Amino acid sequence: MTIKLGEKVAERDFQRVARDLEPLLVSGEEILFVGKSLSVKPTFGFLVITNERAICVAVTDSKVIKRELPHSQVRAAGRGSGLLDRGTLYIESTSGEKVAFGTIREADYGFI
Repeated sequence: MTIKLGEKVAERDFQRVARDLEPLLVSGEEILFVGKSLSVKPTFGFLVITNERAICVAVTDSKVIKRELPHSQVRAAGRGSGLLDRGTLYIESTSGEKVAFGTIREADYGFI
């Protein structure tokens, strides 16, 4: 399976994130996408999309999952368009909660 790297994601960054996340992935889970995801609270650095879930990890510690949402709980995804949340990826859960997954680069929205 081909892994898509987001805009401005270096191969060395991908290798580190993939290595750090490997023990945290469930059996059969594969990384499909790694992109930059900027967030201050909580601090994110990378958005990882697998065949099972959306995951955010910090740049400094990609061994800790900061935010995640299984695909089975996703109702919709979109991005903010307001003055304060422009470019923020929001994923709406089946329970109606909108979860912010950080600011995503414009070029990466096509894959997501």
